[in-house]
Amino acid sequence: MANNSRRQPNRLLFWPLLLLWLLILILGYFAFPREKPPLQKQSHETYVSGESFVSWFGLEHDDEGWYRSDFDNVDHFMQVGWAVDHIGFGAEGMSLKLSDQDSPTNRHTSGEYQRRGRYGFGRYEVIMRAPVGSGLVTSFFTHTGPYFGDPHDEIDFEILGKNTRRIYLNWFADGKVGQAVWHQLGFDSTKDFHHYAFEWEPDAIRWYIDGEQVYERPEGTTPVPQTPGRIIANLWTGTRQQYKWHGVPAFTPPVEAAYQCMSFRRLDDDETPTCADGWEGFPKSVTPKADHEAVSAIEDK
Repeated sequence: MANNSRRQPNRLLFWPLLLLWLLILILGYFAFPREKPPLQKQSHETYVSGESFVSWFGLEHDDEGWYRSDFDNVDHFMQVGWAVDHIGFGAEGMSLKLSDQDSPTNRHTSGEYQRRGRYGFGRYEVIMRAPVGSGLVTSFFTHTGPYFGDPHDEIDFEILGKNTRRIYLNWFADGKVGQAVWHQLGFDSTKDFHHYAFEWEPDAIRWYIDGEQVYERPEGTTPVPQTPGRIIANLWTGTRQQYKWHGVPAFTPPVEAAYQCMSFRRLDDDETPTCADGWEGFPKSVTPKADHEAVSAIEDK
């Protein structure tokens, strides 16, 4: 029999050395910072903007063109759950109702309406009427974000029920907030329907109210968003962190926001009708363009 006595120490050291090597690898994995992997992008085809459209809302939901949100907002700054039965249709168009009905994880239930598909550069329009009440937010906006594998890109119109004579204009590009402003409307947005629009171009965003341009993204501020997203309207109230912005909730549910028309016309399209083409409510006098104020960091949501 061969004498293997000289090899025994190597065998004895093998397992301890292996364990030490594995321990070093594990400690190194957690000890050194790692760059986050980039967001997984969807296929290029999904980034092509949807076609132009105009929707005058009537007595029925158009399931081919629109989606009624039906899910709960878990651990979200919006303290509402979305329910199909909180979206209605009637003589005045489409309505979103916020009630005191509990959702699985929130204290209120409300309605959210989304256009199917993704939409990019072009002109967006809405004819809407907001409800009154501190704590309420009535919106019309474009949005996409990490949930869809995208950067957070967004352009907003938001009316707060605590002061319905002004409107919040803002945008996000890759998660960076824009230079938001409060625009003084010169009318009460709860008393009647009004026309709101924004133009989104590769290097510009312009907001319009009742046919008059009221704000434009200032040069040198947060870049213009570049990612096509969803067209969304919703009615919501938020967490305590939003109280300084939208007010302490003091509304009496149920409350409703009403929408008569929404439209989108692509940047390369100058023929498709928009909400403005069928709207007879433009006033004879318009609000001065400069009638707005910058939002401080404390006010910003």
